[in-house]
Amino acid sequence: MIVPLFSDTHGGNAHGLMDPDTTWQEITPGGDTSWYKPALNDIQIFLYLLYEKHGNQCFDLAGRDEVIPLFGGDITDGVKHADPDTLTLSLMRQQAIALRLLYPWLERKNVKRFRMAEGTSAHELEGAGMAYMIAEHLRAKYPAKDIGVVQHGLINIDGFTIDYAHHRASPGKRHWLKGNEARYYLRDIMYREIVRGRRPPDVVWGCHYHDPVIEELRLNGYKSTLILTPSYSFPGAWARAATKSVYEIANGMMVLEIVGGRLVDIHEYIERSDTRTRETF
Repeated sequence: MIVPLFSDTHGGNAHGLMDPDTTWQEITPGGDTSWYKPALNDIQIFLYLLYEKHGNQCFDLAGRDEVIPLFGGDITDGVKHADPDTLTLSLMRQQAIALRLLYPWLERKNVKRFRMAEGTSAHELEGAGMAYMIAEHLRAKYPAKDIGVVQHGLINIDGFTIDYAHHRASPGKRHWLKGNEARYYLRDIMYREIVRGRRPPDVVWGCHYHDPVIEELRLNGYKSTLILTPSYSFPGAWARAATKSVYEIANGMMVLEIVGGRLVDIHEYIERSDTRTRETF
């Protein structure tokens, strides 16, 4: 099994991921409807080329093996944090952007299942309504595929378990502390499962912070790995203020290679960018 873990595409933000073939309906001056194709800006072109490349790498890795894409939340940008970098406040248009990004996965024959975790209400509306509407559309378009949304999921693949949800521990506010909080968080989950007589999950996966982390821990004869995935978006004005002017951006996905119920490898398909404007006087 090949399991791509990706999230935080923030469709609807000018710095979010968008497929160049995205279209939506508009009204003409004469009252008719026409299909409008928005142009991508430089950041969106960069992100889409990455996304396309990483998807192709997944299927090259898989060959004929089954691929189970897992999306970790915040598929749309929502309307709460509207700022100058918001591309559109129309939920219809944000949904069109999100759907077009998922079609290429579900068109593949070796993708039989697809799951999404609920994102934040700020981006997906209350109760992650956008995620559920998107899943409903996908089920209608691909009735033979197993498609669903969960609040907090626990998947068993040939005995290998993945515990996934959008919100997890922070990767850390200081570079030299990166991963520490995530490691304590993972230790807590492992203890909680062990004291209840349950086997801890093999992988604990989360998103939200757009900053990749991998932490492995062994406890009482068990081994678990915590993964925080990066995003497929650049920070808009609100995010730049909230992060105190973050300038190191990581984009991409983590891909689990599972053989016979064991984790063979975690493939990191990640591109890093420095967004500072360089000048020499």
